[in-house]
Amino acid sequence: MSEKTGPAANAIPPVCVVLDGVRSLYNVGAVMRACDGAGVTQVHACG
Repeated sequence: MSEKTGPAANAIPPVCVVLDGVRSLYNVGAVMRACDGAGVTQVHACG
């Protein structure tokens, strides 16, 4: 097997998080901080 090199080898795919029915703003804030630290590109809240 050949080993991948170059920019594509280290590329992290975009991650999207969906929050459904979260009622506590404290939990939303905690998830937002965790997503920021993990490099999440999109966070959507619904419900």
